[in-house]
Amino acid sequence: MKRTAIATVVAIGITLLASGSPAFADTIDDPNDVAWASIRGYTSQQFHDYFNQKKVENYRVIDIEVDEINGQPRYAAVFQFNTDKRGWASLRDLTHEQFSQEWEAYKNKGYRLIDQEAYTLNGQRRYAGVWVENKENFGWVSYRNVDSAEFGDRFNTYKQQGYRMVNVEAYPNWPVPSLGRTSGYDRSPVRGEV
Repeated sequence: MKRTAIATVVAIGITLLASGSPAFADTIDDPNDVAWASIRGYTSQQFHDYFNQKKVENYRVIDIEVDEINGQPRYAAVFQFNTDKRGWASLRDLTHEQFSQEWEAYKNKGYRLIDQEAYTLNGQRRYAGVWVENKENFGWVSYRNVDSAEFGDRFNTYKQQGYRMVNVEAYPNWPVPSLGRTSGYDRSPVRGEV
């Protein structure tokens, strides 16, 4: 599929050690022998059931994707065994206001956002997010709903401060019925690497 324009809803995930020193790319809570599982194309109920099964088995979500197909949401996710038994949360189908409230609540609990998804369901913008307990005490930043120019400015600013972007998602800025999306970019910290 060819996309000729990319636009504007950005959430960048960047992290910085609490000491103020940048953390360089390294494995963080991701040894090669960690068990994992992935799903795709699940209905809301199927996702709910699988999510609860994996949670009981001590897995946590590390990536979530949502698409609208034939008017229905379809969910995909990657789960990883929770080796250090850290606290985590994964929420979906939130409005902008709900996502903002959850973002603030989990930040105040000492969690950091590792994945963020923005999507359209029934013509309405929705958000999903995955937060983990910030055991490493990384400083981090995420944002959304900015245009390309502001995204570029923030990217350069945070890069100069020693942050490293760890996740990006982009959407076209015009309605694309086949994708069920209307606009944007998303960025969020995936594993707290800087």
